[in-house]
Amino acid sequence: SLRRRTFCFIDLWQVYFPTGTHVDVSLVEWPVRGAWQIDIDIYPSLVDVNNTEGLCGTLDGKQDNEFTRRDGRKDSVSLVYPNSFSESWR
Repeated sequence: SLRRRTFCFIDLWQVYFPTGTHVDVSLVEWPVRGAWQIDIDIYPSLVDVNNTEGLCGTLDGKQDNEFTRRDGRKDSVSLVYPNSFSESWR
């Protein structure tokens, strides 16, 4: 399901999955009016433990498998602009 809320300078969309996972996507006008950024928060369910891959790794509590590309190669977590990482998941 999808819900939309608006308050102050924030537009928030909440996406709920059948597994119990939900994602909050917000557009925040920050640090000044007219300057927008997008924030994405993922709240995984127990079904997601050890069943994920990519940006957040395998959700197993180990940081060494985060930023794993589709082909299995790992990128540095300190990437400022992870364009090649993002492109690997297209």
